[in-house]
Amino acid sequence: MPLAKALKTVPFVCMFLFSGLIAYFAGFNSHLPGYAQSIGFSALVGSSLLTAVMVGNVVEKLLVGWLNDRVGVQFTVNIQLAMVALGFAGFMFAGDNLVLLYASAFLFGAQNSLVSVSTPLLVRQLFGERDFPAIFTYARIGTGVIGCLGPVTVAAIFDATGSFVPAFALGIGITALGFATVRLAYARRGKLAWAEAGDALDTQASN
Repeated sequence: MPLAKALKTVPFVCMFLFSGLIAYFAGFNSHLPGYAQSIGFSALVGSSLLTAVMVGNVVEKLLVGWLNDRVGVQFTVNIQLAMVALGFAGFMFAGDNLVLLYASAFLFGAQNSLVSVSTPLLVRQLFGERDFPAIFTYARIGTGVIGCLGPVTVAAIFDATGSFVPAFALGIGITALGFATVRLAYARRGKLAWAEAGDALDTQASN
């Protein structure tokens, strides 16, 4: 799709929101050490949770590449969102279970691959190659606009409630919103007016 038309479509709005919603998850990373200490673990355990997140990120990026080839981009994104939701749920109920805590951090690492791998694949599949770099750049503005709220709101929720559990519940809600935006984008994909190859050549010739 041409950039000017793409920016006025429902799928673009969905990708703008999706980019911001998944960037919001990064706001939890800086609070994981504090979360671990709030439930009775040491600062060392808290910092090692971030290591588990990074390990999960690496492993899940490899898994995402394999899944994209076999089940498609949309279904792969749903799997990633489910992994993040399971990570949040694990944090909510880990208690003094250290194994569950690390497993949850590992699953939560999928949020990084959503940002770096899946978002560009979604935008390319929805809008095509023609103006992909420009469309993706505009969609990524959502990353800064919405994602910057993550660290602040997580801290505010903890200050107000004395617990990270409500923040993790909010995280699960955000994964549901992410699923809804992707589903809506694909549902409206058939209404996108793609340019024909000849139109693209004519545009290049006139330029």
